Amino acid sequence: MERNNMPVPLMVSYNLKTSFFLESEMYTVNSLEDLYKYFNDLFNRTSNTKVFVKAITEMGGAGSYLITKDNLKSEIDMYGNYFLSHDCIHLELI
Repeated sequence: MERNNMPVPLMVSYNLKTSFFLESEMYTVNSLEDLYKYFNDLFNRTSNTKVFVKAITEMGGAGSYLITKDNLKSEIDMYGNYFLSHDCIHLELI
């Protein structure tokens, strides 16, 4: 896709259930509070204020969620358990 000048979102981090990876570092996330701290750190370490979280086993829009810095707490409360039980990629918005 990049060869054809199509915009492709950058993967800023990912998780394998409770193991989260950001900038070559691994974090163990065992609770919604830990997950909130992880995404808050991600937003502070990158210039992103929104990330698109997508389960790697799903197709189309299934298992896809928009997480924003402004609504982080409520979004983690709604979707956090899903993230902790699935393998997901975290993409910047284009």
